[in-house]
Amino acid sequence: MKRPFALIGITYLSVQAALFYLESDLAAAILTAVCFIGTIVSLFILKNRNLRHTVLGFCLTAAFASTIFSGYNIFVKQPIVDKYSEREIYVTATVIEQPTVQYDTYRYLIETDSINGKIEKLKICLSTINELNVEEFDRISCVLPLKECTKSQMIADGAFLQASVNKNFAYIVKKTDDKPLYYQAVKIRENFADSFEQNMSQDCASLCRAVLLGEKTALSQEIQNDFTRCGVSFLIVVSGMHLAIISSFVFLCIKKIIKNRVLRSMIMLMCAFSFMAVTGFAPSVVRAGVMLAVVYSGKMFMRKGDSLNSLGIAALILTVPNPTAVADVGMLLSFTATLGIILWARKISVYIMGKFAKLKRLKKPVEFTVNLFAVSVSATVWTMPISVLMFGKVSVFSILLSVILSPAVSVLVACALLAVILYGFGIVSIIA
Repeated sequence: MKRPFALIGITYLSVQAALFYLESDLAAAILTAVCFIGTIVSLFILKNRNLRHTVLGFCLTAAFASTIFSGYNIFVKQPIVDKYSEREIYVTATVIEQPTVQYDTYRYLIETDSINGKIEKLKICLSTINELNVEEFDRISCVLPLKECTKSQMIADGAFLQASVNKNFAYIVKKTDDKPLYYQAVKIRENFADSFEQNMSQDCASLCRAVLLGEKTALSQEIQNDFTRCGVSFLIVVSGMHLAIISSFVFLCIKKIIKNRVLRSMIMLMCAFSFMAVTGFAPSVVRAGVMLAVVYSGKMFMRKGDSLNSLGIAALILTVPNPTAVADVGMLLSFTATLGIILWARKISVYIMGKFAKLKRLKKPVEFTVNLFAVSVSATVWTMPISVLMFGKVSVFSILLSVILSPAVSVLVACALLAVILYGFGIVSIIA
């Protein structure tokens, strides 16, 4: 078993995703039977050592993932839903994230400090018609009518209950001065958004907020629908691609200035972590951040990282502490696309460039285009099954659009980052 973390991490993620979306006890029973048979076969029948270890590793990981997922639902999630769903409760809670806005509805993620006077920690998705007069990490007291949460993104964040309130919603806010360190990342995100709003037209500012900060809801619903119909909505959802662009930009800026390998790697790690924090630790960005951390940690100690193992480690970091993280479709698409790129992109690129072996003058631009095409094909083909299952459609046209638009988005992300940095330095802010 050459890549143990890849096998364990990707298997763990896949099993939990399958169980979450199938929502079937029969599926769990079939998986348990398959794992049992596979374990017996690997222990007593298979002679090839590597194959035996691979099959055994897969079966044990799948069985463990199934047990953890079922146990989490039975002993953690379901008791919360059974206890509070379809009830009105009085809560004191903390607003733990910026609100998202969609279809003129504000959604707040809150974490309770107490419920009906008793100390209890629960996450709740609060939907309101009007924007609340609260900042992140302020405390709010109110009465909420609770139901089981059906919003995948909120379930992925650990919110199993939701509450919808009207314009007459009554609440009490208590401002707090004791803010966690993450609050600074939230304020940086807000300052970045404000700098775009002050320097650009509304449409341009919204697009920059989407591609740099992941604030997709800043765009009008019509524009979001246009991106979705074209199959390139991943361009306006902050992802590993955006972190890769920013990391490459930062590396380009410091490689001539900082020669020390360890110091340069540490700066890149700090850059990756800062971007993860500013984007709200989006799962797709965390996946890319963990992979980047593994790569640069290896460089610090003169060791070469392995992309598949790094992907597996990222899967474990995201899903072991929170089994419901698989509810985030964007995370699944990100992992699947990355897996496809790792396994296929280079092979496709080498095969196509083999047809241009005699090319000399235009070899570099052709190779650049071929690499973009190979990445787009790999990501699109591997994410097709998830797109069909989740959205009922897939756009083959997106392959061509990805080749055309990816370089433009790369330039846009780099320029947007440079603009918000320059905007904070008074005398040179005009360059922003």
